[in-house]
Parts: sequence; C-alpha cells; structure tokens
Amino acid sequence: MTHQITFLLPTLLLVLLAASVIDASQEAQLIKFMESRAMKRLFRNKPSSNGPSEADPWADPSSFSHLLTLSMSPPESTKEADRIAALPGQPRGVNFAQFAGYVTVDEKHGRELFYYFVESPYAASSKPLILWLNGVANVIFLESPAGVGFSYSMNTSDYDDVGDQRTAEDTYVFLVNWFNRFPEYKGRDFYIAGESYGGHYVPQIATIINFVNHAFNETPFNLRGIFVGNPLLDDFRNDEGNLEFLWSHGVISDEVWAKILANCTFTSSDDWPCFVAAHSFQRGNIDRYNIYAPVCLHSQDGTSRSSSYLPGYDPCIDDYVPRYLNNPDVKKALHARADINWSNCTLELAWSDAPVSMVPTIKRLVKNGLSVWIYSGDMDSICSLTATRYSVKDLNLTVTHKWRPWYTPDSEVGGYVQQYEGGFTLASVRGAGHLVPSFQPKRSLVLLYSFLKGMLPPADVPKIKRTTPALHANASEEARFREFVRSKRSRTISSSNAYSEQELEAKFNRRLKAEYSASEQSNLKAVDKITPDGVGFNQYGGYVTVDKKNGRALFYYFVEATTDAAAKPLLLWLNGGPGCSSVGYGAMIELGPFRINSDNKTLSRNEYAWNNVANVLFLESPAGVGFSYSNTSLDYDKSGDQRTADDSYIFLINWIERFPEYKGRAFYISGESYAGHYAPQLAATILTHNINSKRAVINLQGILVGNPSLDVFKNLKGQIDYLWSHGVISDEVHDNITKNCKFSSSDGKACSDAMDAYDSGNTNPYDIYGPVCITAPDGKFYPSCYVPGYDPCSNYYIHAYLNNPMVQKAFHARLTTWLGCKNLPWKDAPVSMVPTLKWLMEHGLPVWLYSGDLDSVCPLTATRYSISDLGLAVTEPWRPWTANRAVGGYVQQYTGGLVLISVRGSGHQVPYFQPEKALIVVSSFLRGALPP
Repeated sequence: MTHQITFLLPTLLLVLLAASVIDASQEAQLIKFMESRAMKRLFRNKPSSNGPSEADPWADPSSFSHLLTLSMSPPESTKEADRIAALPGQPRGVNFAQFAGYVTVDEKHGRELFYYFVESPYAASSKPLILWLNGVANVIFLESPAGVGFSYSMNTSDYDDVGDQRTAEDTYVFLVNWFNRFPEYKGRDFYIAGESYGGHYVPQIATIINFVNHAFNETPFNLRGIFVGNPLLDDFRNDEGNLEFLWSHGVISDEVWAKILANCTFTSSDDWPCFVAAHSFQRGNIDRYNIYAPVCLHSQDGTSRSSSYLPGYDPCIDDYVPRYLNNPDVKKALHARADINWSNCTLELAWSDAPVSMVPTIKRLVKNGLSVWIYSGDMDSICSLTATRYSVKDLNLTVTHKWRPWYTPDSEVGGYVQQYEGGFTLASVRGAGHLVPSFQPKRSLVLLYSFLKGMLPPADVPKIKRTTPALHANASEEARFREFVRSKRSRTISSSNAYSEQELEAKFNRRLKAEYSASEQSNLKAVDKITPDGVGFNQYGGYVTVDKKNGRALFYYFVEATTDAAAKPLLLWLNGGPGCSSVGYGAMIELGPFRINSDNKTLSRNEYAWNNVANVLFLESPAGVGFSYSNTSLDYDKSGDQRTADDSYIFLINWIERFPEYKGRAFYISGESYAGHYAPQLAATILTHNINSKRAVINLQGILVGNPSLDVFKNLKGQIDYLWSHGVISDEVHDNITKNCKFSSSDGKACSDAMDAYDSGNTNPYDIYGPVCITAPDGKFYPSCYVPGYDPCSNYYIHAYLNNPMVQKAFHARLTTWLGCKNLPWKDAPVSMVPTLKWLMEHGLPVWLYSGDLDSVCPLTATRYSISDLGLAVTEPWRPWTANRAVGGYVQQYTGGLVLISVRGSGHQVPYFQPEKALIVVSSFLRGALPP
C-alpha cells in the first residue's frame, strides 16, 4: 500500500497540515489510500462478530516519552540564509517576507523536511501564522513526511517506514528546530490547521505538543487551538457518509443505495457483498472533491481547458504547478535541492500505521481545553459534510449554540455553524469543495478570522442586506410556489383529493364545449404577427378567447423554430406558481429566444433557446396571470387545477384553428414546478378527448416537466431530507422533524413547528448555492456574486420591460400592469399527481421528468420519492449523461416510458441556470432518445 499527502504547516499562530498545491493526483492519492485500507479490512481475518473496538494508539502519552529527551543541536542554517529575495514571476508590490529551506529531523538518517514560510504583510511581529491567506497571520508550508515534495531522506529505507506516528514526531522535531531558527516566534499564539488527512495529522501533533507542554514548564509551543477542513476522521463513518452524500446529491440511484443499505453495516464485519454494492455505480467524469466544479479536459494535441467557467477556479492548475516548481530558477529561489524532481504526490511511500478513528483523540483534546474547530466544504464527496457530522455525533457533546447561517461581508451566507460544549465548533462552507480556500477563498478567510479571534462567524451583516422589492415580492414564480405550498401545509388536506385511477378517466371523460368557429380564427394569425421581422424566425402574440360569455381570454407568445419550422414539432411551455407568467419567466429568462438585459430596455439572443429544436408556444394560464384576463372578476375566484386544464384545452383547440398548419403536427407539453400538475392534467384532458373522438384532435406525443410538484407530502419529506443532506438544517432539527412528522394528512402543529424551526439564511431556496439579489442602502441592487449567465436581479428587468407600453403594444397585449405571478384563490389541487402519471403511461404517453439538483423546493429527492410510488421497473439503470465532455447529470428509464433526468449544478429553473444542458434534455426528449 502506498500513501502520501503533501501538507502545509503554518506555524506560530497556525500550523496548517494540508495539500501544498491543488492537484488531481493528490486528491486521487487520498482515495487510493482509503480504498487500500478498505481492501485490507476486506481480506484480513475478521472476527465472527463486530469484535472489540480498535485500541487507541494515541491514548497513552508514554509512547512519546523519547521526545522529552530530544537533544537539539544548534540551527544548521539561519533565518537570513533562508530568506527569499523574490520568486520568479511573482507580481510586483510583494510586501511581505518569504523564507524557504530545510530543517533536519533525523541527523543519523539524513532526514530533512522542506518548508516555505511567508510572514504577514501587516504587523507580522504581533500576528501568529496561517496558511493560504496573507494578512491574518504568518504562514509556514511544510512538506511532510520525508519523500514528499522537496523533503527527502538520505536513507531510502525511511520511505518504507512511514505512518501517522512518524509523521507527527518528525513534525514535532521540525517545529522545535524551526523555533530555534526563528526564535522571535517562541511563545507566540500557535495554532495547527489542515484539511483532508490533516484530520489525522493535526490532532496527533496537537496531542504530542499537549503532552510535552504538560511535562515541561517552558516550551516554545503556546498551542491555542486546531482548525481542520473536510477531515478524514473515521474510516467507517467516512464510507457511510460519502455513499449517503452521493445518493442524496443524485450521483447514485435509489436502487444502488438500497443495495448498499442491505449489504453494508459500515463496521469491520462488512464483507465482499458490501464492497460490490458500494462500487456498483458510475459517477462519470466529475471531480469527486467538488461534484459541481468544472473538470480539466485534455486534448490529443496536449492542450487542456476547463469544461466550464467558474470564477476564481481553474481545474487545469495541476498542469502548471509541477512545471513551475521544477524550474531550476524556482528551485534556486526556494533554496531547494536541484536534484529533486518535485511532484505533488509520492507513490512509493508505504504507510504503516493509521487509526481507524480519530474521534477519541479529538475528544481528549476538547476535554483538555483546546479549541477545536472543524469546517467542511459542502460539495466534497470524499470527506463529506455528511461523514463529518456522523463523527461529530460520536463525540456526544452537548450543543451550546444551535446551527445557524453565518455571513460574509458581502451579505452572502458563507455556510452554517454550530458550537458544542468545550468550545468544539462545526462549520460548513457553502459552495466549497474539499480544498475550501481554493474554491471559496473569501468565505474561508472569514471563517479562519473568526477561529483566530475565538468567536463564531457573523450571524448577520446589517449594513447591506437582501431585500425583495414590493414590485415582485409576491410576483416571482419562486415566491408564489413557496406561498402556495405553505398555505396547503396550514390546512388539513383530505386524502380523498387524490384521484383514483378509475376516477381519473371519468374526471376527464366529459366533452368541453369548444368556444370557437373557424371563421373567427381564420384572419387572426396575421393580426398576431409581431413585426418587424429580422430575427430569423416568426413571432406571434395575442389572445385566444376561452369563454365568450364571461369574456375570459388567455394570452400567448409563439416563436417558430429558427430553421425548418414546417418540419419541427410544436412544444407548449407552462410555468407554474400556480399563477405565474410563462411569458415573463419561461420566454424572457429561461428558454425563449431572447433574454432581457439589465438596462430594462433591450434584448439579447439566447444561444440555447428551445426554438432551435421546436416551435415553442408560451401560454399564460389561468386567466388573471400575466396578460391573460377575464371581464368577469368572479372568474378569478374559481381558479384551480380543473379550470386551468379546461381553459388550456379550449385555448389549444382555438389556437390550432388560428394556425391550421399545426393540425396533426407532433405536439408536446412541457413546463416546470407547478406544471407538475398542469402538464399531466392537460395531457389527460387531451387524451380523453382524443379517445372519445376516436381521432387525434391534438397529436400529443409526450410531456416533459422540470423540478415538478407531484405530491404534497412527498415534496415536504423530500425538502426536509434534501435540506439536511445539503447542510442547511442540523441533525437535531432533522431528528425533531422525523419524530413529529409522518408526512401525511394526520400531521398537526407539532410537525409544522418542527419544520419551521430552522433558519436557511440569505439564500435562494431554488438554487441553494446561487447568488442572491442585494439591495444596498441607497436603493441600488446587484448580484451578491457573479455566475456566468445568471442574474438573480432579473425580476427587476422583467417587470420594467413587460410594463413598457411599447413592449405591450408590440406583443398585442392589453395595456395593463403586468405581474410575474398573481395570488389567485386556488379551489382544487389533488394531493398527488402520481395516479394521473400512471394513467398517462398506461395509455402509452411518454413522461419525462427532469430535475435541477440544486433546487430545495421541488428537489430531486422529492421527485425520486414520487417515482418510487409509481412502482415501475427500471429498464435503463442510472448513468451519467454528457454535456461538453463533462457530466451533465444522470438519467434512468423505467417501464411505461418514464424517464428521470437530473441536471447537475442547476436550480429550479433549469433552462435559466443551465441553458446548454436544458437544450440537450429537450432535444433528447423530442427525439425519444436518452441523452448521450
């Protein structure tokens, strides 16, 4: 077995044991190490039962007694000899001192560890030392053990006798000698920090230092605390947590997860069936250390590029670092040996000892009064937040400050934090992978600063806050759906509201009176055409009457395909809410041909518009939504699922008369969110009328719904499980909800109170990692951070643009005050759409559901629960699908034509958050072929 971790050691205030560079092979090394340990456990002789727990090798301090008699020779080098004049290629204006060189830790064997040390640019004499971030502390980066990076031994047998204890002892000796070289740091506040396998290194070194400090009155170590990120703390807890993380984040299927739970106990008794189950899935080309990050793509010509753009992060950095550090001029500047070929990871080290669990060691450190902070980037699947929580739970500490959001100065939620007795602190870092300072440098700095100050990170940022303007506070699709769900939670819903399969056909088996005549429609197409031309496709906008008596009319916006429109299918798009605009949201910020610019006046082309592959019809339904209206105001009080389906059907019959060239054309229904009701209900209405007419009045070929609301109770359960698994709610809150909620109509106030007992903070629940719109004290608004192609302030632009009289005139809309969503009284809505979906599939209709996996309101978890209720067999197992040579998401097919697709890295409005991936999904759907 081989093992190596290049780790960074900040001294004086902080010793950071971590990877000195970001490197794919370094990441792979930890995976290889953990898997090799798993294989050893698998093939060794195991006890018949779980057997006794592993002896704690760090419990007896006498094993370190030889360090007390350590004789320190005078420094073999001097501080000034190690001073770096300048590194090749460094930017101008570097205002801090840098040092690098070797410290001997074993004279007999000639074992020397290499370090790189940077002092703080400001008041270095009064600050401690920290890794990654200048300005907070002085920082030493240590390459350990010998054989890693520039560190070496003259006795090559040392590389065959490496392990946790040797690493800890050598690091201790290094520190003692380093303090002699830099005596001004003796007695300075000193912290140890690290990440990953630093979950072993850091507590172990702290244990040795504590032992030495108790043995002597005076030592150079004024150890104040330890700070460890995404730590490997317990082999079994890590295995369990990581696999659960992969299931809850949509990487492995329900079926694989069930197989894992059936075969694995996550103890030493696990055997071959568990190993097979835990390796029976494809994750595809994703970065396991940040499952949502871009990956580095290598071409045959030797060039490389990132699969997508993520501000501040380059996945191809591994290609640059070795070339730089092996440059002879760089080695000379660093005072490194010229004959060493630097690499991020050393494969030849044989790792001899590593305890299964570090929990007992950490518990002793907390008991001895040491400040212990653990933080976790919540996108890491290798040392996941889920796994860390399991190990923290094993500490059995009492909570003193409950799980809450913490904030950065730019008013973003940096993560969540909870404190326990003894000062033990667990913090998550939102949107970060394994190497938190690389993925989220600003957030990691806030957290580190709080650790050094001995205070929890900020609970709020009062000067700049997120506010939702009145003009769309209740008008956004997201806010409307959230309000609708809450209203349904607040009242008891009879299970009889869910239609049985037999009732469904009777429900839709009534002929709607078609409110049209051919003569009334024949001349309206030309009137509805939007002019002038010049965009390369035809556009139309106008009204179709669905109830003459009451004067009820629905507004539509229609864009023909950019090429070969006559041969392409017709696709209807329905936004949800219920009561939200398909024109404002679907057409103008999601899948339409244009996006509204931030000047509120101009449009830009959407490269990934769905009219690249279909003729797309956007319908504002029911009456009262967007530009749709009724001359009888009482109509608005009769809104509900049934009225919406009936009116939409009448609309389509009339619309096809207006556009007769689409009669018989392949027709598809698509939508998102509450369209999980609209689309299946309209489809059932169409199929029923086709059956009764014994002809295809409308040639319906399938439905496609994104992040659908399918079942009230399954959606609530899915939300709660999603929020826990993604680190938004605490173990304690989740346990209380599980205790008080059955997720059925019998749930009462205790359940409601339990579900309301958390604070998600200033985040967008429809994309929990996305930026939010910030309103400054001067009234200006701006995104909290930049994400390519997405602007959380777009509701401002939509509202201003669609209320422009010139725009309304161009659309052939009535001059009115347009709102994105209207809070209509909703009279009927079945608890579950599962029976309807089942009925549709029994009648041969393909049903495709897709889910952006960052949405917490209609999450992938909830959709999976509803699909499980369908009781369908899998025909094509869960697998990754590809977009731009990276994983676009995962897909699975079932009997009856049901397809479930996840869209990786997308929120609720998939065509907005991930337009290229959304276009791949709809193209595959229209072709009737699973995505590549």
